[in-house]
Amino acid sequence: IVSDLNERSAFTGADWNDEAYTSRFHGMGAGEASAMVISHVKLITGDLNISRGRRVLMIEQFRDRDMAALLTKQNYTDVMKFFTGMMEFLIRDGVLEDRDPEIMAAQFALPVTGWISLIDRDPERIGEVEDLIQRHVTAFFESYSK
Repeated sequence: IVSDLNERSAFTGADWNDEAYTSRFHGMGAGEASAMVISHVKLITGDLNISRGRRVLMIEQFRDRDMAALLTKQNYTDVMKFFTGMMEFLIRDGVLEDRDPEIMAAQFALPVTGWISLIDRDPERIGEVEDLIQRHVTAFFESYSK
């Protein structure tokens, strides 16, 4: 179950320093970024195996150090690595102001992690969360765009 998330994750194979990977992201704005985030949220909340795996990790993290480490990797370390790379790329690409990319990544991505937890507990709120993500990403780009 857990390997399914790794295999299908937007974070797998991401290399923000590789032109072959980044070519599709040049000039990315709020619309493209929110569509990308919403697509990933739908994948990880809508797929029963991935959702179940995340819930198992959430429960088992308190009993098993390996599960806790894996949950930290998936919900924090990989998220921050991906979005810090994305912020560095968008700064280099001239889309965003030159600010601290790690802080920008946290401001961009960590609220979404909280909203994913909300969907795990209450799946009917996916529409509300999609709206929040679109508004959040738009506000982020309004704050940091050049």
